[in-house]
Amino acid sequence: MRIGPMVFVPEFRTTPGYDPWAHRKGEPRILALFWAVFLMGGAMITIFGARSIGIPTNAQYRYGCMAMCLLAGVGVAVLWPMVRLSQRPPIRPTRAALQDFVALMIPLQAVIWPMPLLTAWPYEVIGAIMLSLVSWGLLSCGVIAWGTGSQSGAVRTLWMGLVLLLVGLGPVIWMLNAGLPGPQLPEWWAVTSILTTPSSVVSSPGNLTPRVMPSEWLVMSIPGIGGLGLLIASCWRAPLVDPARLDPRLPSGTEAP
Repeated sequence: MRIGPMVFVPEFRTTPGYDPWAHRKGEPRILALFWAVFLMGGAMITIFGARSIGIPTNAQYRYGCMAMCLLAGVGVAVLWPMVRLSQRPPIRPTRAALQDFVALMIPLQAVIWPMPLLTAWPYEVIGAIMLSLVSWGLLSCGVIAWGTGSQSGAVRTLWMGLVLLLVGLGPVIWMLNAGLPGPQLPEWWAVTSILTTPSSVVSSPGNLTPRVMPSEWLVMSIPGIGGLGLLIASCWRAPLVDPARLDPRLPSGTEAP
C-alpha cells in the first residue's frame, strides 16, 4: 500500500520469519559507519589538532598527517582483523571479507590523497603510503577470509597472532639492529611494517624532497601479494553452510528446518 512517498508492507508482521530486507543483511554497514567515525576522530586529533598549537605550518601538518597515516594503518592491519575474527563467522567468508575491504578503502582515499595540500609532500610519497595501506589491507582481507572460515576459536586466535607478528616483527628487528655494532639493515627494511612506513617514506635529509626507492615499492607490495594469494586460495573453500539449504523466505544466513 502506497501513501504519497511512503510504502507500507502489510506482510511485515503477518508472514512468520519473512524479511523483505534479508538481501541487505550481508552489507558491512555497521563496520563502514564505525570506520568513518574512526577516521573522522583520528583526523580531528592529528591533522586538525595542529591548529591548537598556534598558527599551523607545513611542518606541523606533516607530523599530524604522519600520525593519521599511522592510525589508519593500525585500523586496517590490526583493528579490522581483530573485530572480524572475534565475531560470528559469515556464511561466505571470502565475499564478506572483500565487502569489508571495499568499505574500508573507499573512505580512506578521501583522507590520504588530499594530504599534499597541507604538507607539500609529492604525490609519489602519498602513492607509496596508499600502496602500503592497500597492500596490508589485502593481507588482512586474506587473513579474515581464512580465519572466519573456521568455527574454531583457537584457529582464529592463531590467525590474529600471525597478524600481530607480521605487523610488529619488522620494527622490533629494526630497533634491535640499530643499537648493535656492525652492519645496519638496508633502508627498505623500514617499510616492512605498516607502523613504520609513513615516517620512513616522508623522511629526507635536510630540506630535500622525499623520494621512494624502487626497492621500497617492491617491499611495500609484498603483503598485498600474499593477501591476494590467501584470497584466491580461500575461494575454493566450501561455505560454512550449504547455500542449497538456505530458505530464501527466511533472514539471510538462516537454514531451512
